[in-house]
Amino acid sequence: MTDSTRSPIPFLLCASLAGPLALPVTARADERATALEEVTVVAQRVEESLQDAPIAISAFSSGDLQALGILSANEVAHFTPNMTSESQPGSTSTTNFAIRGITTTDPTLSVEAGVGVYLNGIYIARSNGLIYDVVDLERIEVLRGPQGTLYGRNTTGGAINIITARPAGEWRLKQALTFGNEDRWRSTTTVDTAAWKGLAAKLSYMHYQQDGYVDNLTTLPQQGQAGDFGERDEDAYNIALSWSPVDALQVDFNYDNTSATSVPQASQLTWASADVARLVTDYGAFFPGCFDTDPLCAPIRDAYAAAEAAADPDRVSRLDLPYAGEEDLDVDGYSLTVAWDLTDTLTLKSLTGYRDMSLEQRTDLSGGGYSTLPGAGFAGVTTLFAAGQPNVKDQDQFSQELQLLGNWGALEFLAGLYYFEEHGSETTQEQVALNLGLWGAEKYYEVDNTSSAAYGQATYHLSDALRVSAGLRYSEDEKKLFQDQALDPLAPLDRTRAHFKDDFSNVSGSLSVEVDWTDSVTNYARYATGYKSGGYFSRASIPFQAPFDEETLQSFELGLKSQWLQNRLRANIALFYSEYDDLQISQFVPGVGGAESVLSNAGNASYSGAEVELLALPVTGLTLSLSYGWLDPEYDEYDFFDPTGQFCGTAETACDVSDRGVFSNTPEHSASFGVEYAFAPRSYGDWSARVDTVWNDGYSFGTIEISDPSRIETDSYTLLNARVSLDSVNLLDARLRLSAWCKNLTDEEYRTNSIGAFESLGFTTTVYNEPRSWGLDVEIEL
Repeated sequence: MTDSTRSPIPFLLCASLAGPLALPVTARADERATALEEVTVVAQRVEESLQDAPIAISAFSSGDLQALGILSANEVAHFTPNMTSESQPGSTSTTNFAIRGITTTDPTLSVEAGVGVYLNGIYIARSNGLIYDVVDLERIEVLRGPQGTLYGRNTTGGAINIITARPAGEWRLKQALTFGNEDRWRSTTTVDTAAWKGLAAKLSYMHYQQDGYVDNLTTLPQQGQAGDFGERDEDAYNIALSWSPVDALQVDFNYDNTSATSVPQASQLTWASADVARLVTDYGAFFPGCFDTDPLCAPIRDAYAAAEAAADPDRVSRLDLPYAGEEDLDVDGYSLTVAWDLTDTLTLKSLTGYRDMSLEQRTDLSGGGYSTLPGAGFAGVTTLFAAGQPNVKDQDQFSQELQLLGNWGALEFLAGLYYFEEHGSETTQEQVALNLGLWGAEKYYEVDNTSSAAYGQATYHLSDALRVSAGLRYSEDEKKLFQDQALDPLAPLDRTRAHFKDDFSNVSGSLSVEVDWTDSVTNYARYATGYKSGGYFSRASIPFQAPFDEETLQSFELGLKSQWLQNRLRANIALFYSEYDDLQISQFVPGVGGAESVLSNAGNASYSGAEVELLALPVTGLTLSLSYGWLDPEYDEYDFFDPTGQFCGTAETACDVSDRGVFSNTPEHSASFGVEYAFAPRSYGDWSARVDTVWNDGYSFGTIEISDPSRIETDSYTLLNARVSLDSVNLLDARLRLSAWCKNLTDEEYRTNSIGAFESLGFTTTVYNEPRSWGLDVEIEL
């Protein structure tokens, strides 16, 4: 790892490339945009203009993604109103998206997401493996608000459409290289073939690697630690085939594979109390009365008392995490889309998808603060405290969807049938105890889930300026869970096994009205509902804690889609109010074998908010963009089971803590602002410069207010990104593009995750953002 946090190179690199911008203009046609381009989306499962869809949508084209330096779906959160992306501790590839305050409560296979993610129309059920570079992206769409009618379950917060580029049908070769700090290197190769009898192909390959940015000081290589935290080595493939043997038939096949080995972001200790010693009272058979008066345990008591001083609330550049290890991810995905025009007004469409995911990881959530402390005089104890968690997870899924699309003049409609099934398993061995070679709970579970649905939506044009849309979806889910666990490390034969099975059904719908005041100004009003399926929580150590019910949401939204000044200004605004019932909330509590998480339908909540997106071309060459989100959530009811009496006054009782409830990953205000200027063309190429600012007023990672909320909060932060590009350079018969970029130019520090529930155990660990990064992109296209 190199220390890039204080290096002047990013500033010098960007500044040195700015010089050629002042070179004189030579005679060359000025093709800079004088009006905003139309954006096409598939938010309502059919192609239409962004401005015609009565939904709050943020759309990022391939050009937008390149200009913003976005490589994966989680990065769009910075530029989307009321959206955040939370890194999962101990995992490089797992993320939790939150839209309008609605998120995934837990990444386990037994809990559903609140934001649906789709790749080429195929639902990706699990958050594991979502942070990877999709090769050759065409567009990313973020749909905000419940999408229960057309997308179904688990889209209460919204949906994310990831769309890869189709084959161009002509010979084309593109090679892109990135070089940057931390020995960052990325190579992407894309080959398009010429069409032959209606068949065209696109082949893409990407390799990415970088060194870690937090040094790992562990002296225990036998634990599997292979490098510094943040280290990545990733390969991705994509094969796209497009076949159109006749005008009425279109067949698209996509295969994607990602294989990645990484050392996940460091989880560092940011707070610890002297009272953390009570953790080991679960192991009283070894140390009876140890933390009362026994003089034998005085060294342990002293070491734990010193832990508070060892915790560092600021981002560090080195840690000792002996139980951390590599994460190995392998993902395969197949999709087949067939569209057949039955008539000029009817189209039958089939979407078939299969995906499998394998993830192996070893996590150390102790934060490293204790590993520098003495072993308290016990032979063989090198780390006083550890929170290790070896984990193996496998999941595969299959889905089949049939759609009938019609356009009968004033009436447009879509009807569909949907089927989904998945099988998955996870093995976890937790260690939240004294490091005496003892392991905590050993848990294994399997899930078998199926879902089926029938849905339809129709839009009727009452006049050229007035439209009404309505839709309904009926869904049935079946959830099965098998759980096998040894809860007490002192009694490994004392195992519990349980089988769970339950069925859920739901009717979701939507109703919207659109009014065109002019050809470029539209208002809409939308009512929509959605639901997230219930199930059984695989982490529960006590069987009766496992079941939880579905949660439902209804939303009311008023929106404006508009373009002004001869299409030089686009202004889209949304106001919304949502009501959430039977909210699923995950919480950590002390348990047998260490900490454990429980999930329950805690209560009801309401959300009010607003979103603004502006895009402008005030003068030729200058582009301004602004996004802003405001969100005001409130618990109407929050039933909390208090194991310690900290919140309810009496241990192991339940009470309403709605006045102390916190909404995870939900900033009240967030915004981004971008400025890009395309200079007048030079004879040798086209210069452009872009600066983006991302601001967030901070938010919590917990679900209930603790004694010191700052321990699990990220403060307000501002990120500054910059890019300077030289495009359209003729190099023999090739087109060359060069871009120098800097991300987090001021090296802002903020938290991307904090496990604050560990406060009940006496400590808090935190994952911080990546420090400043910089690099050079080189792209050649033939």
